[in-house]
Amino acid sequence: MILDKSPQNCMNMQDLRVLIDEIDRDLVAKIALRVECIEQAAKLKIEAGLPAHIPERIEAVISNVRERAIELGSPPDLVENIWRIMIDWAVKHETELMMQKTPSIKRAT
Repeated sequence: MILDKSPQNCMNMQDLRVLIDEIDRDLVAKIALRVECIEQAAKLKIEAGLPAHIPERIEAVISNVRERAIELGSPPDLVENIWRIMIDWAVKHETELMMQKTPSIKRAT
């Protein structure tokens, strides 16, 4: 087992895979929490009369994650691509949830 959880301290592939698996578990847990936030956002957007798709917010999120990626030495294009996939799914999911509560809401395209 790895005491200091950094890739440089992994001396073999087994240790590295253990670390990667742990990171994957953490990422999935964070995604699950993000989905809960998206579901709450759908409720709050209905109350506020906001649409699921808010382009300005999407671009602000993308800008924020690109900046953070650069700060951490991670490829900003990779991070942006991942976030755009998550955001696209989120907008569709929010729209579906909002349509269930308010049938007059149009589907996101």
